[in-house]
Amino acid sequence: MENRDKILDAALLLFTSNGLQKTTTAKITEEADVSNGTFFYYFKTKDDLIISLYKREIESFRSSISEKLSDLSGDEESVKMLWFTSVNWFLKNKASFAFFNMYSTSPDLNYLREKEPAAAFAFVGKVFKQLIENDLFEDIPSELILSSFYGSIISIFDYCVLTKDDNSKYKEVSFDIWWRSISKKVS
Repeated sequence: MENRDKILDAALLLFTSNGLQKTTTAKITEEADVSNGTFFYYFKTKDDLIISLYKREIESFRSSISEKLSDLSGDEESVKMLWFTSVNWFLKNKASFAFFNMYSTSPDLNYLREKEPAAAFAFVGKVFKQLIENDLFEDIPSELILSSFYGSIISIFDYCVLTKDDNSKYKEVSFDIWWRSISKKVS
């Protein structure tokens, strides 16, 4: 494993277990078993590290579902497949999910989000815009649909972690609740 990846992996572990503020570059270099010089060779500042880690984790998520995005046909089943793929990826990558939430919600990172917006699902929002145009969703802003999509994933993720049941039968229920809240009602 390359030193850069060792540093990123150590940072992910420490950020999600200790928090962003309590994790120093010294702790990261110790965990990664690299020197301070090696750290600063790859990252000018801790902020650069945070942004690089965010980009790496987002890219990992995107690449895992990009194949599924190309298969979307604009119906409920394709959206359901996208939702389940997202939920399952996050359940397999719990530290990444925790880091996304830290990055998205930490008031200490407002200045960083201006440089690199917290957009774990922004690329999915483009899909939702098309589905709105196809008259599949209620006429509500795609940003609200995206936010509710992410919120439903957070809910089932939290439930699965709490119950230690990553294969919960309530995934289906959770999707159905979300789907009924945003899909076009047939009269």
